[in-house]
Amino acid sequence: MNNCQKNGLILQTNDYSVFVFRGDNREKIDQNHVEVIKASLRLFNDLHLQPVVVKSNMEVIDGQHRIKAAEQLGLDIYYLIDDNYDPMKMILLNTARKAWKPEDYLNYWIFHGRSDYNKMKEFQTDLGFTLTVMLRWLYFSKTRSHKSFKEGNFRFVLSQQLLVSIMAMKKLITYMKSRNYKPRNIYNQSTFHIAARRFFMNEFVNHERFFSRIASVPFQIQYSMSWQEYLEQFVEIYNFSMKKDRLKFKQDGKLFEITK
Repeated sequence: MNNCQKNGLILQTNDYSVFVFRGDNREKIDQNHVEVIKASLRLFNDLHLQPVVVKSNMEVIDGQHRIKAAEQLGLDIYYLIDDNYDPMKMILLNTARKAWKPEDYLNYWIFHGRSDYNKMKEFQTDLGFTLTVMLRWLYFSKTRSHKSFKEGNFRFVLSQQLLVSIMAMKKLITYMKSRNYKPRNIYNQSTFHIAARRFFMNEFVNHERFFSRIASVPFQIQYSMSWQEYLEQFVEIYNFSMKKDRLKFKQDGKLFEITK
């Protein structure tokens, strides 16, 4: 079968040397990206579902990182020949791929019967928080939460303290909306929720006192890109017009804590 007859057919090889990387595809192989693909392939080898696209002279149009990952793992490469190549097609192939969002992983694992993901969706929907925000409440570490969530190992577990703290945040957002706080994107801002988690989960914070104070302060929570600044504002509200049992916001380099 000649190359013309092979056009559009998915072929298979473990001879990695046949592939030619074009100089105009990317400047160089990103080994970090290769490692991400390898980690995925160790769990699910789905290279047959993602064939590499090449020209008849074996120049790679799309898939050079998959080739490197497969080579380092000793896996077969699946590829198809497309001689309808032009420079813009290569650019589109390499930029049009859309990375999965947390919602995509949520729906995927719900479809595959993971009950913890279904519980998460029900709770998140009832609460009105975005999925990204919910993951930040359940995990301090963004990296750890994303890895566990993507791989289907997520467990929906809420301690009583965490549940009470999440509901306190819901109460705070409801109050802020009733007072027409702006900008509105503060409600889904990760830094805002990170600060609230640290604040409401703190052993020295009395939630009832905080909400009695926020109704009395003559100022509003100011928008910030820093969770540390939000945390400092929460402490300021908590201490407003109070002489006893005031909280102290301590900062030591990158360490932040609330004490009495």
